[in-house]
Amino acid sequence: MPPNIHTESSTTRAGNAFQEICSQAAKGTLLLGIAIVFFALMTLSAAGAAAEDLDRQLNEPNRPWHIVADELSYDDTAKVYNARGNVQITQGDKKISADQVRFDHENMTVEASGHIVVSSGEDVISADSLTFDLEREEGQVSNGRLYFEKNHFIVRSDNLQKTGKDTYRADRASVTTCDGEKPDWKITGRNLNVTIEGYGTAYHAALWVKNVPILYTPWIGFPVKTKRQTGLLTPQIGYSSRKGYEYDQPLFWAINKSSDATFYSHYMSDRGNKFGTEYRYASSPLSKGTTMFDYLDDRRVDSVTGDDPGSPERDWGYVENTGDDFLRTNRDRYWFRTKNDQELPGNFKALFDLDIVSDQDYLTDFKRGYTGFITTRDYYNNEFGRDLDDYNDPVRLNRFNVNRYWSRFNLNAEARWYDDVIARTQDLPDTTAQRLPFIQFNGSKQAVANTPLFFDLSSSYTHFYRDTTTTDNGVTRDHRIDLYPRGYLPLDVGRYFTLEPSVGLRETAWYIADDVDPTSDDAGEDYQHREFWDIGLDLSTEIYRIFNGGEGQQPLKHTLNPRITYNYVPDYAQSSHPDFDAIDRIEASNQVTYSLSNLFIQRRAVQQKPELSDEAPGYRYHQMARFDIGQTYDFNEAFEDDPDKWKNGESREPFRPVFARLQITPGRHFRLSADADWSVYDNEPVSHSLLSRISDNRDDVLTIEHRYTRETDEDAGDGVNSLVVDGLLRLTRPLSLIARYEYDFYADEDLETTLGILYDAQCWSLDLRYTRDVDEIMYAFEIRLKGIGGFESGIAP
Repeated sequence: MPPNIHTESSTTRAGNAFQEICSQAAKGTLLLGIAIVFFALMTLSAAGAAAEDLDRQLNEPNRPWHIVADELSYDDTAKVYNARGNVQITQGDKKISADQVRFDHENMTVEASGHIVVSSGEDVISADSLTFDLEREEGQVSNGRLYFEKNHFIVRSDNLQKTGKDTYRADRASVTTCDGEKPDWKITGRNLNVTIEGYGTAYHAALWVKNVPILYTPWIGFPVKTKRQTGLLTPQIGYSSRKGYEYDQPLFWAINKSSDATFYSHYMSDRGNKFGTEYRYASSPLSKGTTMFDYLDDRRVDSVTGDDPGSPERDWGYVENTGDDFLRTNRDRYWFRTKNDQELPGNFKALFDLDIVSDQDYLTDFKRGYTGFITTRDYYNNEFGRDLDDYNDPVRLNRFNVNRYWSRFNLNAEARWYDDVIARTQDLPDTTAQRLPFIQFNGSKQAVANTPLFFDLSSSYTHFYRDTTTTDNGVTRDHRIDLYPRGYLPLDVGRYFTLEPSVGLRETAWYIADDVDPTSDDAGEDYQHREFWDIGLDLSTEIYRIFNGGEGQQPLKHTLNPRITYNYVPDYAQSSHPDFDAIDRIEASNQVTYSLSNLFIQRRAVQQKPELSDEAPGYRYHQMARFDIGQTYDFNEAFEDDPDKWKNGESREPFRPVFARLQITPGRHFRLSADADWSVYDNEPVSHSLLSRISDNRDDVLTIEHRYTRETDEDAGDGVNSLVVDGLLRLTRPLSLIARYEYDFYADEDLETTLGILYDAQCWSLDLRYTRDVDEIMYAFEIRLKGIGGFESGIAP
């Protein structure tokens, strides 16, 4: 008997030849099953990956096949093998079953009939009858149905034929992702001809809603790939008061296994057609990148007088709202952005980010949509963990970074270029200090050999480059080195307290080279340095109690952490040194901070796997709540006689605002975080924020956020007082209401109002949105046939 075949029969056992033939018959059945898979593939791309997996999994020669039937027999004259009654052929999680299997060994043909089911995991092929020629790789299946669990694809055909090694044909076929004999939608076609890794054609293709055809084409041609499928994605349709009628159509291109691209054509009746492209690659698990570019030849430009015929009596920019006082007069508008991660030898890693926009209003104009700021920012945060500068920030960060992390040290070498969009587009002097390069080498807190001492380290080198040719006919190049080691000596005070004194030593050196004109008397070099020390004391303890609770309740641990810290930095004259950032101006400090932290941690049992049910139960620890409160007292202000050095310039206020921080997360359906700073002199908050999120098992969600920062001056406009409410309410299982509201209390105006209806059925969804913000009113409409509009766009190294 062949080693990979096992047979069983309730009435008889056939010989070794029969078992081998049944294995071949099984493979023939599988090949035809894969043909059905490929039919789904040519209609909907995402099924291709499943087909490839099925082909690979069901043809594993080293795993044994197990054949069971009620009757096994062999006709020596006709050289035909027969299996009848509950025929089952299995290999791992793969299974083929039928009422009857007949194999003609002489002609290498297989016939199966009666309740044919081919399954691999959750993927299932069913049919009434099957015939297959193993040598010619031709065959057909009648009344076939294919189901893929991953994408919920269901393909039906009365007569599907495999006409060659890579060619298939079906007289009539349909595909859907809806359950039931009468699906909500389906796509049908006639005279379907397909060549795998080539092209397919079909006649009289139609999209049906229930029993009503709504879209029809007499002929269609399409590429057929076993990987991701190139094709059109679901469009976005809408209307905007600033853009007119909108239609945004994406086209997905599956380039190869490790890269793909999407092209966008965004038609706006009032503004023109904005074209966009997005390219993604992943050459290894740690090497990936995404580059996006959009371009618009805008029909509208900023005009105050209304004399410009392209902008009749209307300001198409945001001068009134942004307050930048600069018109947007360019028609050529674009946004180029990219983020890339690259694995390097020696466990080094490189990061490369670019963010270049044509004008200061572009990202405000295009915040939403497929290529809008919000979608782009969310994508980069999720995929790369790195944010973009805010849409209304005219200074955009570009950088190239090389880093390496050890267990106790880390190295970051980075070139940073800040692009001032207004200065660039308005031909204004740009004296931004670029960091070319900026190098950091830091060490985490760690023991010094076998001594009781600990230390940490912060160090950096920065080369500041400023293009000042517009102001003094030259450029400036300044260098700075900053070293800041700190030593600690933890001490136990009695049995209950820990005292940790620390000393920091800081050395900063500047080398200034003014390249105004190397031949002039103004050119020169300047070397400056600064040395100072600071001390700190940290006194803390921990008090805790464990509450076991009643029967069926998990233990809860409450921990109290009282803490007093003292920090002293001497007053050092620094006005003669360069001033690029906070490192150049270290403020004097003589402060004590006293605080109390409350932590509530619950131990929860972890559900064990069935095979580990005899093992001791596992546990995880969940922080249910944390509350911190504290205050700082400033000795310098308490004894300062010069009113110019008081914080408010009017009176001494050595007691800083009381700060409080609260986080509550009792379970997955509720989360609350809040913080506040309270002035003990004014008896009012300096700032506070509140964020709460409530959900339930139906996935109803309500999020409320309020942020407040007191204005230092009513005319300065530096305060924040806004409320954001975001919610989703499920009226029924498929029907939901969506709402978002943002209000500015200082300006007494609505910043954003969004209302929407989402109908999310089992195999299709409908999304209707109305949005009104300060500058624009928008209506958006999107209908998605699940599996049709979402072409597989994920890439793998």
